[in-house]
Amino acid sequence: MRSVQKERKGQFLSIILPLVLLTSLYFTSFYNYLLFHSLSELFSIIIACGVFMIAWNARDLMETPVLVHLGVAYLFIAFLDTMHTLSYTGMGIFTDYSYHANQLWIAARYTEALSLLGFVLFITTKQRNYRPTFIGYLAVTTLIMISIFPTNIFPVCFIEGSGQTLFKIVSEYVIVAILFVTLLVFRSRRGLFPPGLFRFFYWSIAATIGSEFAFTLYTDNYGLLNMLGHYLKILSFYLIYRSLVSEGIRNPIKLFYSELEKTARDLDEANKTKNKLFTIIAHDLKNAFNSTIGITNLMLSNTHRGASTDEENRELIGMINVSAKSTYDLLENLLAWSQAESGRLIVRTEPVDIIELCRSVHAYAHTSAKAKEINLRLETDEDRLQVMADSNMIYTVLRNLVDNAIKYTRRGGSVSISLRANRSLARIEITDSGIGMSSEEIRGLYSPDKNPSRPGTEDEKGTGLGLQLARDFLKKNGSALEISSAPGNGTRMGFSLPRAPEQVSGLL
Repeated sequence: MRSVQKERKGQFLSIILPLVLLTSLYFTSFYNYLLFHSLSELFSIIIACGVFMIAWNARDLMETPVLVHLGVAYLFIAFLDTMHTLSYTGMGIFTDYSYHANQLWIAARYTEALSLLGFVLFITTKQRNYRPTFIGYLAVTTLIMISIFPTNIFPVCFIEGSGQTLFKIVSEYVIVAILFVTLLVFRSRRGLFPPGLFRFFYWSIAATIGSEFAFTLYTDNYGLLNMLGHYLKILSFYLIYRSLVSEGIRNPIKLFYSELEKTARDLDEANKTKNKLFTIIAHDLKNAFNSTIGITNLMLSNTHRGASTDEENRELIGMINVSAKSTYDLLENLLAWSQAESGRLIVRTEPVDIIELCRSVHAYAHTSAKAKEINLRLETDEDRLQVMADSNMIYTVLRNLVDNAIKYTRRGGSVSISLRANRSLARIEITDSGIGMSSEEIRGLYSPDKNPSRPGTEDEKGTGLGLQLARDFLKKNGSALEISSAPGNGTRMGFSLPRAPEQVSGLL
């Protein structure tokens, strides 16, 4: 609420303050028109220099580099307007000719109009080398000054007793035409401009057109139309300044701090998740080692007492095997997750025989399935099916999905690994007859912090890391994990991979 009030107060001041300044400026014209002219030009010069300083100092923040090029243009426009002010009739600085100001005005307005047109035409440029722009405007400004002062070759723009020359009037209309074209192009390309920038720039160009029309009609350098033209010029410069403040400073800084806050929140959440995950891993590793130590102690005790039988030993060895395999899987997932998180994991996409990969996972999971009397099947009509993927990543995905299916399937149930293919894709699905999941549980699957360790049907432990790895690895291979499940009705997890080019061409 406070921030809204502060913003409204800022908007109010941004309207009231310029109105107060313009009103004060108007009253100075009754006292001395030369003072009015000097102050109005001074406002425009200060704004133009402000445009340059804001654009230049915010150049690294701006997503639109052409704004900086326009800022450079306004620096040289400010210089020409300064010379226009100093040479104005009555100032008494340049005594050789009384109407250099009109020539400098036309030169400055041509420079401004062409700069605005260039800005609109080159809005999409990402050129951040501003040296050529500086050199170009410096060269043009130097030629203008040479043509007006030492050489006097610049066309006369005002004749005392007659008013504006034909060159001056035609030039004003040419400038209006350039600005009108700029306005049309600006409207047609409005989608390329941020809303704040578009609004302010649009009305700035409109105000400049109005200013130029006023300057085509005056006959007296101290007249009402001349005054109106200067008012509109101040408004035009002010609107350009506002657009740069809004687009060049305020919005990028807001975006920067917003992204900074989001990054801080994400890091905090990631640290919480990692801390929770490491706590779970440490707990599971401790349980696995305690289980192995307990079984081996029992075997030692039975051996010392001579009370062990071959059948009991086989059973205990099988339990050690399951415990060791669980610990190994946990460490494998932790290592893979660590590599993925650190960015050291490189995806090596190559032709992979997905059927052979599934056979390896089937053989790997056979012992776990047999321990729970689960029927683990590999179903496919293909003899050979090659896909484009990273074989190690896809093996990790399949291993985790099959492990999860076995973990959440009751004793005596079934788990199937099925493969089918069309002309371009291979589809792999792991289906179980297990306990299933609700839609809410599916949504929380990928977050270890939300669903860290749902025990299996025989109290098997888990971290939730396996499915997170599966999702991330599939994403790196251009695929996605799809889950279909319902409580008590089992689960189907599947994903698709592109077939290898040679197999696709063989089908055509």
